[in-house]
Amino acid sequence: RPACLWSGSSKTEYIVGERGIVIGWSFDRTNRTRDQKLSSELPGKKSTDASAPKVVKAPIVGNAECFRANAHFRSLSSNRTFCAGIQAEERDTHQSGASIYTGISGAGLFIRRNNRWMLRGTVSAALPAVETPDAESSHKRCCKNQYIIYADVAKFLDWITAFVI
Repeated sequence: RPACLWSGSSKTEYIVGERGIVIGWSFDRTNRTRDQKLSSELPGKKSTDASAPKVVKAPIVGNAECFRANAHFRSLSSNRTFCAGIQAEERDTHQSGASIYTGISGAGLFIRRNNRWMLRGTVSAALPAVETPDAESSHKRCCKNQYIIYADVAKFLDWITAFVI
């Protein structure tokens, strides 16, 4: 199903605290998607087979929280961006060299409004994830308190409607 362009207020403070979703592919250190790597190890599968996108929850936060997590986000932000975290599903948080968000630049962040998925942002910038030990296992957990900067689609609607639609 297609998603709709954002039609509500463009004020970022109105979406802080909401949880969107981001759909994209994550890459391992060999620049193949994790699913391509897994499928290439199966009999009869090639590493070029299409992989399924990942869906991650993205709680939207204010700039202050984003900048507290990493001061470098300040230089990546503007009045036409916003910040959201990433919450991977449990099965995706344990890694073997993969980062849940690496390679998804341009992926959309969608918020559900009135039973419709609305495009509010596109992945613009992320800093390298900091792996932290998982207290419950010997695995490392990716991206705890990690944020991503999104281009705010609501701030570009005039341009989108003039040049794209």
